[in-house]
Amino acid sequence: MRSTERLLAIISVLLVFVYVVLRSIYVATCHDEAATFFHYIVPGKFVPYHAHWDANNHFLNSALSWVCYKLLGPAQWSIRLPNVLSFLIYGYFSIRISEQIKNSLIRWMVFLALLTATFLLEFFAMARGYAMSIAFFMAAVFYAGQYLRFQKLKYQFYLWFWMWLAVAASLTLINSYLIMLGVVVLGLIQVKQNRWKHFLALLFLGVPVLLAAVVYAFDLKEKGLLYTGLADGFIEVTVRSLVRYQLDRESAPISNLVTLIGGISAVFLVFHYLTRSLKWNAVLLASVLLLLNALASISLNLLFGMNFPENRVGMYYIPLFLITVAGALDVWSSSNRKLQWLALTFLVFPAHLVKHFNFNTSILWPRWHASEGIYNRAVQQQREIGETQMLSAEYLNELGWAYYNFQNDAEMQLLQRDPVPDTLADMIIGRPEDFDFATVPYDTIYHDAPNNVYLLRRTVPINWSEPKDAPIRQYQFSGSNEFYELVNDSVSKLPGRVGMWELEGVFTSDGGLSDGQLIITSQGPNSEDGTYNMIPLHWIRSKWNRDTIHVKRTYYFSPNATNFKVYFWNIHQDSIAFNLMKLKFRVPE
Repeated sequence: MRSTERLLAIISVLLVFVYVVLRSIYVATCHDEAATFFHYIVPGKFVPYHAHWDANNHFLNSALSWVCYKLLGPAQWSIRLPNVLSFLIYGYFSIRISEQIKNSLIRWMVFLALLTATFLLEFFAMARGYAMSIAFFMAAVFYAGQYLRFQKLKYQFYLWFWMWLAVAASLTLINSYLIMLGVVVLGLIQVKQNRWKHFLALLFLGVPVLLAAVVYAFDLKEKGLLYTGLADGFIEVTVRSLVRYQLDRESAPISNLVTLIGGISAVFLVFHYLTRSLKWNAVLLASVLLLLNALASISLNLLFGMNFPENRVGMYYIPLFLITVAGALDVWSSSNRKLQWLALTFLVFPAHLVKHFNFNTSILWPRWHASEGIYNRAVQQQREIGETQMLSAEYLNELGWAYYNFQNDAEMQLLQRDPVPDTLADMIIGRPEDFDFATVPYDTIYHDAPNNVYLLRRTVPINWSEPKDAPIRQYQFSGSNEFYELVNDSVSKLPGRVGMWELEGVFTSDGGLSDGQLIITSQGPNSEDGTYNMIPLHWIRSKWNRDTIHVKRTYYFSPNATNFKVYFWNIHQDSIAFNLMKLKFRVPE
């Protein structure tokens, strides 16, 4: 690129960066982000094998978001900041890789496509590790190309540095890491001097991280935690999901066509460079990565039964595909300039961004946004009523709601996820797809139109019976036992099997934070007769120092339920203390 061209590219990156920043501020926190926040960021426990086991823990994302949380507080722009800033890295290396395309039209078309891929952009504005990992991966691809071309040891150092970060941000790039090892071995063959230094760098910088990542990935698999994706085929799962979210098309023919274009482009580029002049660069390397990643996904499925990567888990295929197709067009257009105009098809990416340009929803998870607007309207409703309100919603809204409530000093109750709809609740968050609004005695007080999520309030208040005290086993306790029972008695002692319960007490955890849970459960002759409802304490506040816990929720016990319990589960056996002030049950009259 000439200096003027590069300046224009930098301005383009900065303009899109502003869009990413604004989305990080205004788009509602989704379920997976809130899960990261409560499971890893609030407790500060994110190191693998010492943290909650789940594929949701993208280690580097959790760690950097925790730093921002400690320094800047829990606002969503704060915990999203590491991903937002990583977009600048992605933009910079998109420029550097695009520069290796000789034809200016093709170069600009692929650069704009990389910069405006909507599905990627959405994740740069979320506290997830996927987009961050691709930013680092783009840097690694660039430096791997430099290493193969110039055989300078510093480029191998840069390669491993960026691949470390990429895999730490998302284990989805393990296959790419293994391919990079092969790339460096290939580079070693070309090294003329001090080959032993290059070999030691490979051995001590490249191999250990891969081994650690592979062991951890298989441990996740053994625990059944590599749950994203399906085993129905590479095109059916991986390609089709990316076509669905990036091109707005649920189409097998289009998925097959995209696969064919990517495959032909990659095979052509590799064959061309092997037979003409093996001058490595990032574009050729992208074609190798595209081919070998596809083969690796198929092999892992056949050998180990692993799922094919789906949507966000496979989004690294998007930049690899774009760079590969652009590279093939670049070669073809050198002999027939008319072929350069095929690059105009890349404009589908900025067009898709224009279509989905917004600051309030996401392509992948629109129904999972219990937005701050809904939360604030519910707070207003509770203040107008002057009484603690009970709220119900489909379970994927639960954590997002808890996140906003956490920031607001737990002014509201946590959402209840069972049943949907819960017609004993004072308010319901729902979508028309969840249930027929006309069948419940509620009216709309807020509509989040972009996500089509409604906040409903009960039109006629329920007349509740006089409160009945529960048969308490202990009113106070202190210690570090795993379980502390407050109630364990027959359901017949309750005023009814369906109703509302309310608890109030003072709770202390010597460590400040407690990730224990308050639980109400019922049992019967069969497993289907039981219920289990939990209130995680760290969803309410980060520290408990003689703070009041107030819980007001509905309960639904089976007609066959025989007994019920209310107890604290002190999961990590922290030193805790509790003084119960109230535990009462009511039923609708």
